[in-house]
Amino acid sequence: MDYIEKYNLAHLLTPAEKEFLDYPTEEAKRHETWKCECIWTLMWALKKVNDLKFPDHLCDLNDIPIEEYPADGEKDPNIFINNSKEIRTKTEILDANDLYYRMDWACVDARLNNEAMSIIIPGVVYERHYALNWLINYYDQEWDDITCDT
Repeated sequence: MDYIEKYNLAHLLTPAEKEFLDYPTEEAKRHETWKCECIWTLMWALKKVNDLKFPDHLCDLNDIPIEEYPADGEKDPNIFINNSKEIRTKTEILDANDLYYRMDWACVDARLNNEAMSIIIPGVVYERHYALNWLINYYDQEWDDITCDT
C-alpha cells in the first residue's frame, strides 16, 4: 500500500485488486499468484518480452529485463505507464488469442472427460487467454469481469 500511495496508483486499481489488498487471504494470494501469467502476456503485447513461450511451464517474471520492468521498487511506474507506446500488431494479438482460445478449449474438454493435460499447464493457458481477451476488448468486459468462454 505504501508503494501505491507513493506513486499515486490507487485510482488504477480494480475493485477486486482493492479487495485483495484490503483482505489478502491465503486463498486469494494463491489465486493472485497466477496473475503472473497475465503480466507476462501483457508485457509480451507491449514488446517487453519477445515470446509468450509454450505454456508447458510457468513464466518467470525475472526474465523481463529490469530496465523494462515497470515496478522494481525504485522507479516511478507512472513513467512506464505513460511511455509504453509500442504494442504488437492487431494480427499478432488476435492470432495469439485464437491459439489460446483453442488451447483453453482443449483443457476444458480434457477436464470434462476426466483426462489429464500432460503437454500444457491449464492454469497458464487460462491466465494468458484471460489477458488476451482483455486486450481484444472481449465483450467490452472490465479486467475483473473477463470471461474465457470456450
